[in-house]
Amino acid sequence: TRELNFIIITANYNSNMKYIKDLRMMIGTNCKMRMRLILMSWLMAHPVVGQGSIQNINCNNQVTSCSCETDNGLIDLSPLDSNDPNYPTFYDQFDPDNNNRYSWNACSDFTEDYRAECTDVAVCQYTSTAEYYPLGTQTSAKFENDPTDGLRITYSQTYLGVERTTYVQLLCDPSATTASMDVKGEPTPTNFKMSLTSASCCPSGGPPPVTPGPSGGSIVVTVVTSISVGTILLIILAVALPLYLAGGMVFKRQRMGAQGVEMVPNIEFWKSIPGLAKDGTLFVVGSIRSKVGGQRNYENI
Repeated sequence: TRELNFIIITANYNSNMKYIKDLRMMIGTNCKMRMRLILMSWLMAHPVVGQGSIQNINCNNQVTSCSCETDNGLIDLSPLDSNDPNYPTFYDQFDPDNNNRYSWNACSDFTEDYRAECTDVAVCQYTSTAEYYPLGTQTSAKFENDPTDGLRITYSQTYLGVERTTYVQLLCDPSATTASMDVKGEPTPTNFKMSLTSASCCPSGGPPPVTPGPSGGSIVVTVVTSISVGTILLIILAVALPLYLAGGMVFKRQRMGAQGVEMVPNIEFWKSIPGLAKDGTLFVVGSIRSKVGGQRNYENI
């Protein structure tokens, strides 16, 4: 028992979730060991992350079960998919209100603990009484805008004559480096709610619109976008040009004794620019006129 607890505590989250799954199969009905395993899996599956924002936007075109086009850009959850039919993105997310656990995968189907009840599902419930229930499939996934939850994905599936529906709320957090899922519980015996917080929940084309807060204020979502190459060049020029002029003027003043306009570095080059520009302009204009008029100033060689 001590060795098992030590392994569970010291193993890191990314690799240990698969290990916990196998341990749960071996522990079986040992209540004491099972409660320890539940506690550790819950702690490792709930990292501390920033709060996401509700998105009051509509899905104009659902591309896949995990992506849709909105007015603000594409929302694509595929980076969160586990790409493993046996291990979902989020495994055994614990609900302390009813002691049930839930597993969810972003885009592809998975099979929970090799059980027939949860085969090829998007969401699965593992109850405190060791029962499995399928809560939705990828083919049933539908993006919708709820007045309270904002943008969310709805999953549904019928099992033993009972249709169950799962709602996964999509909370945008551009600064989130790790996705997190929070189980919201069961509003009714056949309805289940969760919230997903991730940068992947944000539209790629820009921030979601402002959503009124509970106190009448506003929640502003800020999305950091990358600057263009042209902007970078302008910044470099704005910094380099004053340094070039100041450094050159000091050098010519101290080393060459220059004064006034002669202190400008490479003054002869700068003086010649207007003349060179004039000559170039006259040459271009003259070439155009000669071609239009059918005359040439020079003979072809």
